[in-house]
Amino acid sequence: MHILSFDVTSNNISITLSNGDIILGQIDQENHSNQSEFLTILLQDTLKKSNLYYKDLDLVAFTNGPASFTSVRIGYIAAKMINLCCKIPLFAVSSNLAIAADYLDVKYSKIVTAIDARLGDVFFQIFDLENGKLTENSEILLVKISDIEKYLPQEKFLLVGSAKKLISDFLLKRKLVISDKDDVIKSKNISKIARRNYNDIGDVIDQPTYIREPRIG
Repeated sequence: MHILSFDVTSNNISITLSNGDIILGQIDQENHSNQSEFLTILLQDTLKKSNLYYKDLDLVAFTNGPASFTSVRIGYIAAKMINLCCKIPLFAVSSNLAIAADYLDVKYSKIVTAIDARLGDVFFQIFDLENGKLTENSEILLVKISDIEKYLPQEKFLLVGSAKKLISDFLLKRKLVISDKDDVIKSKNISKIARRNYNDIGDVIDQPTYIREPRIG
Protein backbone atom coordinates (compact mmCIF):
# COMPACT_ATOMS: atom_id res chain seq x y z
CA MET A 1 0.00 0.00 0.00
CA HIS A 2 1.68 3.21 -1.17
CA ILE A 3 0.99 6.04 1.27
CA LEU A 4 2.13 9.64 0.87
CA SER A 5 1.95 11.35 4.27
CA PHE A 6 2.82 14.89 5.27
CA ASP A 7 2.57 17.55 7.97
CA VAL A 8 2.81 21.34 7.79
CA THR A 9 0.96 22.29 10.97
CA SER A 10 4.00 24.04 12.44
CA ASN A 11 6.97 25.83 10.89
CA ASN A 12 8.16 22.46 9.60
CA ILE A 13 7.61 20.33 6.52
CA SER A 14 7.65 16.57 7.03
CA ILE A 15 6.93 14.17 4.16
CA THR A 16 7.11 10.37 4.00
CA LEU A 17 6.45 8.04 1.08
CA SER A 18 6.01 4.45 2.20
CA ASN A 19 4.97 1.05 0.94
CA GLY A 20 3.83 -0.99 3.90
CA ASP A 21 6.55 -0.80 6.55
CA ILE A 22 9.16 0.25 4.00
CA ILE A 23 10.00 3.97 3.74
CA LEU A 24 10.71 4.83 0.11
CA GLY A 25 11.39 8.54 0.63
CA GLN A 26 11.46 11.03 3.46
CA ILE A 27 11.93 14.78 3.87
CA ASP A 28 12.09 16.62 7.21
CA GLN A 29 12.79 20.34 7.10
CA GLU A 30 12.51 22.25 10.37
CA ASN A 31 11.80 25.96 10.73
CA HIS A 32 10.47 26.17 7.20
CA SER A 33 8.40 29.35 6.92
CA ASN A 34 7.25 28.95 3.30
CA GLN A 35 5.17 25.78 3.41
CA SER A 36 2.67 27.07 0.86
CA GLU A 37 5.43 27.73 -1.64
CA PHE A 38 7.44 24.54 -1.25
CA LEU A 39 5.03 21.81 -0.10
CA THR A 40 3.78 20.84 -3.56
CA ILE A 41 7.32 20.92 -4.98
CA LEU A 42 8.66 18.70 -2.19
CA LEU A 43 5.75 16.25 -2.54
CA GLN A 44 6.51 15.91 -6.25
CA ASP A 45 10.23 15.52 -5.59
CA THR A 46 9.56 12.75 -3.07
CA LEU A 47 7.51 10.80 -5.61
CA LYS A 48 9.95 11.44 -8.45
CA LYS A 49 12.92 10.08 -6.50
CA SER A 50 11.03 6.79 -6.09
CA ASN A 51 9.89 6.73 -9.73
CA LEU A 52 6.26 7.05 -8.70
CA TYR A 53 3.40 9.34 -9.68
CA TYR A 54 0.32 10.50 -7.79
CA LYS A 55 -1.74 7.93 -9.70
CA ASP A 56 0.39 5.17 -8.14
CA LEU A 57 -0.68 6.12 -4.61
CA ASP A 58 -3.25 4.20 -2.59
CA LEU A 59 -3.69 6.84 0.10
CA VAL A 60 -2.70 10.38 1.08
CA ALA A 61 -2.47 10.94 4.85
CA PHE A 62 -2.04 14.36 6.41
CA THR A 63 -2.51 16.31 9.64
CA ASN A 64 -5.69 18.38 9.74
CA GLY A 65 -4.96 20.30 12.94
CA PRO A 66 -5.54 21.77 15.35
CA ALA A 67 -2.87 24.36 14.64
CA SER A 68 -2.76 27.81 13.13
CA PHE A 69 -5.51 28.50 10.61
CA THR A 70 -3.01 29.12 7.80
CA SER A 71 -0.91 25.96 8.26
CA VAL A 72 -3.99 23.73 8.58
CA ARG A 73 -5.44 25.27 5.43
CA ILE A 74 -2.21 24.79 3.45
CA GLY A 75 -2.08 21.08 4.26
CA TYR A 76 -5.78 20.53 3.65
CA ILE A 77 -5.75 22.27 0.26
CA ALA A 78 -2.71 20.27 -0.90
CA ALA A 79 -4.34 16.99 0.12
CA LYS A 80 -7.68 17.93 -1.41
CA MET A 81 -6.06 18.86 -4.72
CA ILE A 82 -4.48 15.41 -4.97
CA ASN A 83 -7.79 13.83 -4.02
CA LEU A 84 -9.79 15.72 -6.62
CA CYS A 85 -7.27 15.52 -9.46
CA CYS A 86 -6.13 11.92 -9.02
CA LYS A 87 -9.04 10.35 -7.11
CA ILE A 88 -6.73 9.26 -4.29
CA PRO A 89 -8.46 8.60 -0.92
CA LEU A 90 -7.53 10.85 2.01
CA PHE A 91 -6.89 10.02 5.66
CA ALA A 92 -6.70 12.88 8.15
CA VAL A 93 -4.81 12.57 11.44
CA SER A 94 -5.09 15.14 14.22
CA SER A 95 -1.94 16.95 15.30
CA ASN A 96 -2.43 15.62 18.84
CA LEU A 97 -2.62 12.00 17.67
CA ALA A 98 0.41 12.46 15.39
CA ILE A 99 2.47 13.59 18.39
CA ALA A 100 1.17 10.85 20.68
CA ALA A 101 2.04 8.24 18.03
CA ASP A 102 5.73 8.81 18.74
CA TYR A 103 5.23 7.15 22.16
CA LEU A 104 3.71 3.76 21.34
CA ASP A 105 6.45 1.92 23.22
CA VAL A 106 6.35 3.79 26.54
CA LYS A 107 5.25 2.16 29.80
CA TYR A 108 2.50 4.66 30.58
CA SER A 109 -1.17 3.79 30.02
CA LYS A 110 -2.14 7.44 29.57
CA ILE A 111 -0.58 10.09 27.35
CA VAL A 112 -1.57 13.74 27.60
CA THR A 113 -0.84 15.86 24.53
CA ALA A 114 -0.61 19.63 24.83
CA ILE A 115 0.24 21.74 21.78
CA ASP A 116 1.05 25.41 22.25
CA ALA A 117 -1.85 27.39 20.78
CA ARG A 118 -0.37 30.77 21.79
CA LEU A 119 -2.23 33.45 23.75
CA GLY A 120 -1.95 31.32 26.91
CA ASP A 121 -3.92 28.39 25.42
CA VAL A 122 -3.08 24.80 24.51
CA PHE A 123 -4.69 22.22 22.24
CA PHE A 124 -5.27 19.47 24.79
CA GLN A 125 -6.18 15.79 24.46
CA ILE A 126 -5.84 12.60 26.51
CA PHE A 127 -5.08 9.18 24.99
CA ASP A 128 -5.15 5.69 26.48
CA LEU A 129 -2.25 3.48 25.42
CA GLU A 130 -2.59 -0.31 25.51
CA ASN A 131 -0.51 -2.87 23.64
CA GLY A 132 0.95 -0.20 21.40
CA LYS A 133 -2.46 1.15 20.36
CA LEU A 134 -3.80 4.64 21.11
CA THR A 135 -7.46 5.39 21.77
CA GLU A 136 -8.96 8.80 22.50
CA ASN A 137 -9.89 9.34 26.14
CA SER A 138 -11.10 12.90 25.52
CA GLU A 139 -11.97 15.25 22.72
CA ILE A 140 -9.49 17.85 21.53
CA LEU A 141 -9.99 20.92 23.70
CA LEU A 142 -8.71 24.47 23.64
CA VAL A 143 -7.68 24.95 27.26
CA LYS A 144 -6.14 27.90 29.07
CA ILE A 145 -2.87 27.00 30.77
CA SER A 146 -4.17 28.66 33.94
CA ASP A 147 -7.03 26.11 33.97
CA ILE A 148 -5.01 23.09 32.90
CA GLU A 149 -4.85 21.27 36.23
CA LYS A 150 -8.55 20.44 36.32
CA TYR A 151 -8.26 18.65 32.97
CA LEU A 152 -5.28 16.47 33.88
CA PRO A 153 -5.84 12.80 34.84
CA GLN A 154 -5.48 11.80 38.46
CA GLU A 155 -3.48 8.69 37.61
CA LYS A 156 0.10 8.73 36.37
CA PHE A 157 0.54 9.96 32.80
CA LEU A 158 3.16 11.12 30.32
CA LEU A 159 2.94 14.74 29.20
CA VAL A 160 4.03 15.41 25.61
CA GLY A 161 3.74 18.22 23.06
CA SER A 162 5.14 21.67 22.43
CA ALA A 163 3.39 23.16 25.51
CA LYS A 164 4.72 20.64 28.03
CA LYS A 165 7.36 23.05 29.41
CA LEU A 166 4.79 25.85 29.74
CA ILE A 167 2.53 23.53 31.72
CA SER A 168 5.31 22.22 33.95
CA ASP A 169 6.44 25.77 34.75
CA PHE A 170 2.88 26.70 35.67
CA LEU A 171 2.38 23.61 37.86
CA LEU A 172 5.62 23.72 39.80
CA LYS A 173 4.01 22.16 42.89
CA ARG A 174 2.75 19.12 40.97
CA LYS A 175 5.14 16.38 39.91
CA LEU A 176 4.75 15.79 36.17
CA VAL A 177 6.38 13.14 34.00
CA ILE A 178 7.47 14.95 30.83
CA SER A 179 8.98 13.50 27.69
CA ASP A 180 12.49 14.61 26.76
CA LYS A 181 11.82 14.63 23.00
CA ASP A 182 11.33 17.73 20.87
CA ASP A 183 7.83 16.48 19.92
CA VAL A 184 8.06 17.55 16.31
CA ILE A 185 5.33 15.86 14.27
CA LYS A 186 6.85 13.12 12.10
CA SER A 187 5.15 12.16 8.86
CA LYS A 188 6.34 8.57 9.29
CA ASN A 189 4.03 8.35 12.33
CA ILE A 190 1.13 9.73 10.28
CA SER A 191 1.77 6.97 7.76
CA LYS A 192 1.85 4.38 10.54
CA ILE A 193 -1.49 5.57 11.94
CA ALA A 194 -3.09 5.56 8.49
CA ARG A 195 -1.82 2.07 7.71
CA ARG A 196 -3.16 0.67 10.98
CA ASN A 197 -6.53 2.40 10.99
CA TYR A 198 -7.63 3.16 7.43
CA ASN A 199 -9.34 -0.20 6.84
CA ASP A 200 -10.96 -0.24 10.29
CA ILE A 201 -13.17 2.82 9.84
CA GLY A 202 -16.06 3.83 7.63
CA ASP A 203 -16.24 7.33 6.22
CA VAL A 204 -12.90 9.09 6.59
CA ILE A 205 -13.11 12.56 8.07
CA ASP A 206 -10.80 14.78 6.04
CA GLN A 207 -12.08 18.20 7.05
CA PRO A 208 -9.78 20.71 8.77
CA THR A 209 -9.84 20.89 12.56
CA TYR A 210 -9.53 24.52 13.58
CA ILE A 211 -10.85 24.58 17.19
CA ARG A 212 -10.06 28.30 17.41
CA GLU A 213 -11.54 30.67 14.86
CA PRO A 214 -9.02 32.78 12.90
CA ARG A 215 -8.43 36.23 14.36
CA ILE A 216 -8.09 39.26 12.14
CA GLY A 217 -6.40 42.47 13.21
